[in-house]
Amino acid sequence: MESVSFSFDKNIDRLDNIFKNCDDVIKREFRTPGSDKRAVAYFVETAVDKVTLENLYLGVTDNKQVYTIEDAVSAVMIGDAVIVCDGKKEFTQVKSKGYPGRGVDEAENEQTMRGSREAFSDSEKSNTALIRKRIRTPELKVVESKIGDYSNTNIAIVYVEGMARQQVVEEIKQKIKGIKGNVDSVMDSGVVEQLIEKRTFSPFPQYQVTERPDIAAMAVMEGRIAVIVDNSPEALILPVNVASFFKTADDYYRRFEIASFTRIIRYVSAFLAMALPAVYLAVIRYHSELLPTQLVLAFAQARNGVPFSPFVEVIIMELAFELIREAGVRVPGPMGSTIGIVGGLIVGQAAVDANLVSPIIVIVVALTALCSFAVPSEEFAAAFRIIKYLLVVLSALWGLYGVMLGMLAVLIHLAGMECYGFPYLAPQASGSKEDKKDFIIRYPTKHLKRRGMFFRR
Repeated sequence: MESVSFSFDKNIDRLDNIFKNCDDVIKREFRTPGSDKRAVAYFVETAVDKVTLENLYLGVTDNKQVYTIEDAVSAVMIGDAVIVCDGKKEFTQVKSKGYPGRGVDEAENEQTMRGSREAFSDSEKSNTALIRKRIRTPELKVVESKIGDYSNTNIAIVYVEGMARQQVVEEIKQKIKGIKGNVDSVMDSGVVEQLIEKRTFSPFPQYQVTERPDIAAMAVMEGRIAVIVDNSPEALILPVNVASFFKTADDYYRRFEIASFTRIIRYVSAFLAMALPAVYLAVIRYHSELLPTQLVLAFAQARNGVPFSPFVEVIIMELAFELIREAGVRVPGPMGSTIGIVGGLIVGQAAVDANLVSPIIVIVVALTALCSFAVPSEEFAAAFRIIKYLLVVLSALWGLYGVMLGMLAVLIHLAGMECYGFPYLAPQASGSKEDKKDFIIRYPTKHLKRRGMFFRR
């Protein structure tokens, strides 16, 4: 690194050359009060508060000394002001409010009946503050670093010392450190997730994603670690297991009876989102003897005049609903949800009226879509959406035997996965009795007295 020179003019020339053609970086010259020495401040135009430079320099704001050119440039780029003063062999970095960002809004993707309405914003500092607001102890540690050679994105590792396992914390630090020098820019936490995950080709997520600070705080209190990335309104939580993706904040804010009931619905929904079209296809094509006679006749009558095989029917309708889902996400505002609802009704009804598909397949595909939405984690539900097509192909080839073969392959894959030393299928595959009290059936809160498997032993 290039050290700051004692020569004022040399330092100014070096910084001017670095910030050449950066019109949004302001250079402002002034005289220091009292000593009347020359001084120059560098800052990004919209990132620093509009105060006089004399007050900026002499005030009691948060500042520190910078001894290298690289650190000075980095300070300007993250939104602080750097002051170069004649006669000093160091610069002064003055903290500011930073770049403009979105304030604390209401959570949109993780709605709850009870509890906080706050959601993470795009600012890493604000997001760590929202967690500290809920865990007010110096044992809550926030370890910051920067990643991305050009973006210099702030990233923070948040954990409670004495609760989180130190070897897990160190492993995460090493993985994040490994990103430095290998990536030009990091624009979102999703990039970090893909760069440090172990099983790259697994459709199942290895990190829990949340936009709610209360969920992140609860996870940290379990001994897990939250990773906050600047410019991203979500936090990554790890380690994880399958059970982590079926839990919501409502599970702990409401009574255990309704929490357990809704969890059962989620687990059943996850299975149906993955297997319902394949099971339907297998029964229709190969195992119609499993159904009552009247139901078989009803299915046969509904398919009367349909020119396609059941397999082609399933594929057509599944792809049509995927198209409607994607269109609804991309269209802004209330129009998106309108397209999803109206589009599904119109496409389904028109396809039935045109004898392209049977009414039963519309019901099956619609139920499958609803079940996928019932899974709290969108990333986890996306894995079922992908596996669904594999099971449909296996079902078309070998019926229920193909479905069972596919389900067995998924189970073997999950059994072989782990996240920082913790089995992915925990707590059912392994875990303490305390973990199983908060699995599918959630015990009353007063019976959840001990911490789970993630807690430091």
